[in-house]
Amino acid sequence: QSIDMSSLNRVVVSGYEALRAEINKWNEAGKKGRLVLLFLSDHVDGKGWCPDCVTVEPLVEEAVKDPSVTAAADLTFVQAFVGQKEAWKDKTNAFRTSDDLLVNSIPTLLEYGKMERRLGDKECTTSDIIKNFILGI
Repeated sequence: QSIDMSSLNRVVVSGYEALRAEINKWNEAGKKGRLVLLFLSDHVDGKGWCPDCVTVEPLVEEAVKDPSVTAAADLTFVQAFVGQKEAWKDKTNAFRTSDDLLVNSIPTLLEYGKMERRLGDKECTTSDIIKNFILGI
């Protein structure tokens, strides 16, 4: 399927390998535009095991449905599920140890390739904050 770069490209992946495949696709496509990653807990019985993630998910949905975000050109938004609680809590978890991610809390929003551009679990508090982060504002 071709990617329409005139609007938000949104991808949902589960696990580190699937996320790495999306990052590689973006790299191979010539790093077109910005790559924004959101890290969340896997779902158990229909909802995330992480209470902060459960709080953030509807805010993210609201943010990505905003017309300014849906129309955002040259932006890829990847929502990555980091696994079950036991896997996430392992300090050797690839999301935590990968030099280009270094995700220590969930939820986390980060702009790939710009380590200083990140929002941690205590900063993702409103859909406007999330929307502005996604838009690079």
